[in-house]
Amino acid sequence: MYYIKEIKLLSDVDTVSVLNLKNGLNIVYGPSITGKSLILDCIDFMFGGEAKRLYKKELKLRNVSITIVHDGKEISLSRALHKKNKKGEVKPNNVITISGDENYKGSFSTGKGSKKTPPLYKFWLHIMGIEDEVKIISDMDFTPNNLTVRTFIHTFLLNETRMVGENSILKNGQGYTKNIPISTISSLIYLATGNTFLKDGFTPETKGTVLREKRAAARRLVDLSINALREEKVTSLEAPKDGRSIMELQDAIDSLMEEISGTESALDNASAKSSELAKDLIEIDKRISEGEVLKNHYDALRTQYEADIQRLTFIAEGDMHSDLLPQMDHCPFCNGELDKEQSESCVEAAVAEVSKIEKKIKDLKQADSDIIAEIQLLKEKRQVVIEQRKETQSYIRAELQPRINRLRKDFLDYSAALEHAKASELVDTFNRILNEQLEVINAENQEEETNSKYNVRAKINEFLKEPFNRYLAQILAECKYENLTGSRFDENICDVVVGGSEKMSQGKGFRAFLNTILALVVQETLNEYNMFQPHLLVLDSPILSLKEREETTGTEVTTDGMRSGLFKYMISHEQNRQTIILENEIPNIDYTGVHMIHFTKREGDEMYGLIKGYRD
Repeated sequence: MYYIKEIKLLSDVDTVSVLNLKNGLNIVYGPSITGKSLILDCIDFMFGGEAKRLYKKELKLRNVSITIVHDGKEISLSRALHKKNKKGEVKPNNVITISGDENYKGSFSTGKGSKKTPPLYKFWLHIMGIEDEVKIISDMDFTPNNLTVRTFIHTFLLNETRMVGENSILKNGQGYTKNIPISTISSLIYLATGNTFLKDGFTPETKGTVLREKRAAARRLVDLSINALREEKVTSLEAPKDGRSIMELQDAIDSLMEEISGTESALDNASAKSSELAKDLIEIDKRISEGEVLKNHYDALRTQYEADIQRLTFIAEGDMHSDLLPQMDHCPFCNGELDKEQSESCVEAAVAEVSKIEKKIKDLKQADSDIIAEIQLLKEKRQVVIEQRKETQSYIRAELQPRINRLRKDFLDYSAALEHAKASELVDTFNRILNEQLEVINAENQEEETNSKYNVRAKINEFLKEPFNRYLAQILAECKYENLTGSRFDENICDVVVGGSEKMSQGKGFRAFLNTILALVVQETLNEYNMFQPHLLVLDSPILSLKEREETTGTEVTTDGMRSGLFKYMISHEQNRQTIILENEIPNIDYTGVHMIHFTKREGDEMYGLIKGYRD
């Protein structure tokens, strides 16, 4: 185990700023713009990160160094921000100098490294107990890549941006299959178990060779079987029949013929029924058409009657206003001369005719209703007939016809067997052998297909999901999370789901809280396996934006429920790692045993900020 004892920053004017830390829980708190986030940047910088904020001109930084304690010995790491290349150009520096321990000293590169300057990640892996170079699976094709600290540093070093992010803290942009960061999962499983799943040599380079060898073996087997068949077939045609006698074969053929006859009879009956139903459909369609024609006739007649009523009504209404009009002298129909009595008779006739037509319309409506009802009944009957015919045809297609085809095929097979019994036996033997071998090949191909891709979800379920879920429930309960129901780790998104909702549906404060919880879950899981672990957790602003819902009003207010619960958990579970919390405001709880560092942003009062002499 190791821990960071000291962070030291050297400015361009030789001002030295020192931050002392202790093993266990360290809390650095105070107002914004005091350099709290720069602490994480410095640590990341010494793990090989870019830490671009350290290069801000106003900070005037020249060198960053840290001192760690490992197995009781102090080891110092120093990294200048800039260096000059061979051309005299000033460039960012990628070399870290390590001293203090004979086992770990010299220059190390933050990049790929060389014999003169080996890669920095090897030092950090050695510190974590990983002595040999390790390759882990980086994608679904089992591509191996070197395990480095940068592969999983994002799981224990969370800056403020990642803290409130919607994505899982396990995601680092490398080796994805959909939502699963394969490199990260592979590194965590290795840290937990020491297993890379590359021990059997099943790599992209070997997969092709293995597959080609299997295919070649299968091809050789098939060729041997075909050659054996050719040799046997020459002599089999004149050989005695197989174990079944001619009479037995004939009995089998007779039985098949009887079954074929019965099936054909059933097929004929079904076909006749289908034809009869088809005729019924034609007759029904004819009656429906006739009914629709008659209905159209009724509709046209009713239209005519209604027009007659309108015309006769017009005449009657004209008579009602006859006092306002000149005396009618001529009949409107024949233009003959009319006396007054004749005119009145014409109007009366119109009224009487309207009455007759209305009765006709009434009768017509009844007839129309009857024909509509009859058409409806015919349509319903038609649907029944259609369904019956479908069932009959389905019975023919799905049962009778396949049966006929099978029986006829069997008949042909038995007939051939009767003539060439030995040849038939040989064919059966060949088919059996070939099918057995094909089954073996298919099984091997299926296994090959299954094993040809890295089943990362299965590995998550096997090694990580159970402890992840267990610690997730435990930590949420101890932290008094307000919606604890249904908490789980979802292997499909590699993130926590609480209350049936994914983290991205939550606000910044709750996302930061859940990201912190997942980081703690990872730490506790690795500690439980007790193989390899980073022994370090740095969290920048885990509760800064956290606002909880007030039960009475439903509004979001800043409370100490979950905030205090989170800090109490970290106080009571600070063993086996160094935890560094960077936060503006902290809950009012008992911090006994915690290393507290207060940036005040006040002159002459404790520490103003991280960098000595710097004022924003």
